[in-house]
Amino acid sequence: MIGQMKALLRLKELKQERALNAVHAKRAQLEQARLDTVRAHEIAEAFKAEIPARENRIYDEVIGQVVNLDGLDGVREKIADLLKQYADLVDDRERARGVEKRVEQELREATEAYRLAVRERDKYVTILETMQKEAMEAAEAREEIEIEDLFAKPMRMIA
Repeated sequence: MIGQMKALLRLKELKQERALNAVHAKRAQLEQARLDTVRAHEIAEAFKAEIPARENRIYDEVIGQVVNLDGLDGVREKIADLLKQYADLVDDRERARGVEKRVEQELREATEAYRLAVRERDKYVTILETMQKEAMEAAEAREEIEIEDLFAKPMRMIA
């Protein structure tokens, strides 16, 4: 029975190891997700800061010139493309934040799974220690009984 408990304990230890490895992996993923979020934020903010200068360059192409309606439509399209690029960068930033939040939740779940695995392993350690202690006490009791029986019998004289 103790051998079986040792085998079960080993399985629980392996489960705990896997849970710990999962926590470490999620922590690394979270760190990467945070870096990606910061990077996406910086890119979006840098682009936002450049929008006025880019708009001015677009307008400079037509200022002082006589343009037809198609030329004005082209300017509007370039400005709309510029704002769409910024909106795409903002979407990328929000996606990065979403990934970061999802990985944070996964890390919390992995941490909880690790905590439960540790608790389960500790329970098996306690059970195994109790079983070993009881087995040791039973062996000692048997040994004492054997010794008492040995000395309780009258000794035969060698003739």
